[in-house]
Amino acid sequence: MASIYNIKILVSYHKPSVLLKTDIFTPIHVGRSLQKRFSKDGLIQETDLSWLENNMIADNTGENISHKNREYCELTSIYWAWKNQAQLDYPDYIGFMHYRRHLCFDLENQETVNQYGLLELEQLDQNYIHKYHLNDIDVRNLVENYDVVTVEATDMTKLGSINNYDHYKFSSPYLHINDYDVTINILKKLYPEYKDSIKKYNQSSLGYYTNIFIFKKDLFNQYAQWLFSILDQVEQQIDIAAYNVQEARVFGYLSEWLFGIWYTHLQSLGTYKYIDLKRTLVKNTEITNQSTSLYPAFKNNNIAICLATDKNYVNYLAVTIQSLISHASSVNNYDINIIYSELTDYQKKSILNMIHDKSNFSIRFININHFLSANKKEKISLFESGHITVASYYRLFTSLIFKQYKKLAYLDCDLVVNQDIANFFNHELKEKTLAGVVKDTELIRWYHSDEHISQYIDKKLEFQNVMTYFNAGVLLLNIQQMNLENTFDKFMDILVNQLDGEPKFHDQDILNKAFENRTTFLDLRWNVLYHIPIFSPNWQEQMPASLLYPYIESRAEPYIVHFAGCIKPWQDANKEMSEYFWHYARMSDFYEKILYANIMNICQKTTNIIIRDPYSLIKLKYYKYKILSKICIGQRRKHYKHKRNTTKLLLRAYKSA
Repeated sequence: MASIYNIKILVSYHKPSVLLKTDIFTPIHVGRSLQKRFSKDGLIQETDLSWLENNMIADNTGENISHKNREYCELTSIYWAWKNQAQLDYPDYIGFMHYRRHLCFDLENQETVNQYGLLELEQLDQNYIHKYHLNDIDVRNLVENYDVVTVEATDMTKLGSINNYDHYKFSSPYLHINDYDVTINILKKLYPEYKDSIKKYNQSSLGYYTNIFIFKKDLFNQYAQWLFSILDQVEQQIDIAAYNVQEARVFGYLSEWLFGIWYTHLQSLGTYKYIDLKRTLVKNTEITNQSTSLYPAFKNNNIAICLATDKNYVNYLAVTIQSLISHASSVNNYDINIIYSELTDYQKKSILNMIHDKSNFSIRFININHFLSANKKEKISLFESGHITVASYYRLFTSLIFKQYKKLAYLDCDLVVNQDIANFFNHELKEKTLAGVVKDTELIRWYHSDEHISQYIDKKLEFQNVMTYFNAGVLLLNIQQMNLENTFDKFMDILVNQLDGEPKFHDQDILNKAFENRTTFLDLRWNVLYHIPIFSPNWQEQMPASLLYPYIESRAEPYIVHFAGCIKPWQDANKEMSEYFWHYARMSDFYEKILYANIMNICQKTTNIIIRDPYSLIKLKYYKYKILSKICIGQRRKHYKHKRNTTKLLLRAYKSA
């Protein structure tokens, strides 16, 4: 017999996380009205906000306190549900959970909870849902038998506290017992019948925390009225102006203790049916499911671009982006996706600031760790050597990440673009072509001049024609065809079974083998390798004539200058074609950062040289501080001016001694 009850369990989210969403489980974005403001986690990305908007309801519609989320935490969803039940189709039961904390609806579960009263699991997936019966049928069959469903009590003695009152007083530096005392006094005045329940709960070692519960509608309405009537007065009587971010969440904290008192009082009445369930905790809530792949940022004239970086290359990534911006057309929309493994919020913010006034640009950051963990293969490691880091391999994941794209322009972040990248992106790819590529003039030259390289290409890589070997720094990828053919698994097979996990030219070898005879070759000017004359004085004699003249011509009119090799223009500005890099670097807000970082690097290397003469060492430091005091700004400039003056006085003292 079909159920006659409408059950809604609101699951609170404040950022994109693995989604628990069914007819019963209803995700809600808490703090939506604060979405445009900075938080302790920085400013939310537009793409993250778009994901939240597309996947859940928000707590800032109708009558709400969404703007109080930083102080009230998940209570903004409770308040919203209380005041906006029509938007939930007037549920008969209303419940609340969190994006990473849920109830276990399996009454036969025999697992032992930890000291915090939690069953910890690594991630929320189908196994997790099945294990804890987080499906509508099992939830409905259990909930409809009770008036209240909530969490099992946590033993405070296992957390080092005597009782619940002691736990508020001593368990955290962010909790202030005076706030709780004020709350208890207000509760006694408003609801004197709770006096005994207050005493009983405060003295009990068993506590009900985390604001996870399911109530019948009438009981929920009574609870919400009771809770917010108390907190309204508490808010008027305690001063949180000097509280830090954690302390300011005081009303959320207080509500957890208040729930315990309310539940204790409810149990004492003896008129309601209730049940306590185990709680779960998902340790990794990052989105890893490939079905959550990204959608294009713009519907029309979308030029999809992907770059990959690590925290050490952000400054040079910015120069690449500056070059894209400098040649962008107003008729196109540029959808820039940055794959990374470790970037600071400040680094992300600095990159986003580059397009703050450009409505036809979008930048979003994709953490590759989500996809690495979701696609782990046994015995696979990503081979690194020299200046090539694991970030080079990130492009292998593009077809998994960008499933909704038809094609994608991939660019390394050690290059600059000298014309509208849309001209590159708009190249036509045949139906079964996997990529538009540019021949690797350096590898082909090397093949014809080094027997070890030719042996590797012919025997190990088993590449049929070196003249079709391409450079992977600039690619126009046919994402649609790559997914049809599941090229990612092919990449992994080549890496492990053919190349024994150690490709000489890293992921470029893997791409060349996987795409062999399936590419469209583009003009050399779209990927001009600047480093060939730097390392190979006899390059003109070693390069096949069919490539030599087009390569020379491409250097005269490069569409993209690729600063391949281990000597970069920011390390040595005297190398030919380095001027292209510095042209765009000077246009960006990262110019001083690049100068500063590389001067510091040079100074560090210099000071590592053993100098026995103290005067020479002080003189070296003086020039170091003098340079830094010229190029830095703000407090850094003042700091290095002081250092410069101090060392100058020391030099004078040595001279006069």
